[in-house]
Amino acid sequence: MVDRFTSFCAYLVSLSTLFIALSSAMNLFFPEKEGDVNVGLSVSLAVTFGIIAFFSGRKAWNYQQLAKDKEKALLEKHILCVIEKHQGRVTPEDISIATCLTVQQAVQHLNKLCQEGSGGQELTEQGKVLYAFHGFISPEEKQTSKSVI
Repeated sequence: MVDRFTSFCAYLVSLSTLFIALSSAMNLFFPEKEGDVNVGLSVSLAVTFGIIAFFSGRKAWNYQQLAKDKEKALLEKHILCVIEKHQGRVTPEDISIATCLTVQQAVQHLNKLCQEGSGGQELTEQGKVLYAFHGFISPEEKQTSKSVI
């Protein structure tokens, strides 16, 4: 939320400084009165505020991308929590019910996790697709673990 607000503020700064830069540049080419142009001032204002507009716009873009990345990470964490709750075996409908995703979006996210090597697809006896993630083990299995050494 902070990143979105910061991005919004940076975009406002970028737009307002861009307006000042364009106004200064326009004053060079279309002065209000003939001979009323201070060329040095207009050029320096246009360049200075143009640079500020560019860098604040770039910063706003970076904050926006950071916010999107955080949202993706949070969604993936939520999906993994649902998978853990279902002991590593889920359907896209399970994910869709527990999240804000449609079934098609859930399929895309589950396929992505499978492509990354986290799990795979299985078929039920009725021919339905089930996603199995073997990294999740039961609490009982965790209790019976032994030292590798």
